Amino acid sequence: MTRRILIFLFPVIVLFCCLHNLQAEEPKVPTVESPVPVESSAEPVKTASRDLSAGSQDKLTVEKSDKAENGSAGGKETTEDLQAKRQQVAQRVNDVQKSLESAKESGTGVPQSAERLTQEVELLKQLDVLYAQLQSAEEFRKEAEANKSDLEKKLGDLRQNKKREKRPYS
Repeated sequence: MTRRILIFLFPVIVLFCCLHNLQAEEPKVPTVESPVPVESSAEPVKTASRDLSAGSQDKLTVEKSDKAENGSAGGKETTEDLQAKRQQVAQRVNDVQKSLESAKESGTGVPQSAERLTQEVELLKQLDVLYAQLQSAEEFRKEAEANKSDLEKKLGDLRQNKKREKRPYS
């Protein structure tokens, strides 16, 4: 069990470290607090997105969401949430790859930006793999819970009936 957890958490830790290093290179963007009070007990999540279309400046926009980062109560994400996140990551990968291709074709782009876009594509692909692992783990958890409830029901039935069979070798 511990080995599975470690195997599962290793890509998460690697991705976190990569994103942390990438974030350390970027300039800090000030965030503006919303004048509307937040009703939920969860802290709002800040998401950043970039406009990397050809010919545009490198713009970073920050949005706040009132939804908890994990998407559902109890810290468990549903398979549908994870599938939606995977689709968003796939769309972002396509957008960044198009930006990278246009930067390479124009030839006027700074080599550092092309390298940065390549690194961003790699990180997004790792994020997609991570979401796939989370989705698989969630499906496994659901199957295990179904199996557990079935076994608990059988155990309850067995305890209620209390049919004591004679041991075969006694």
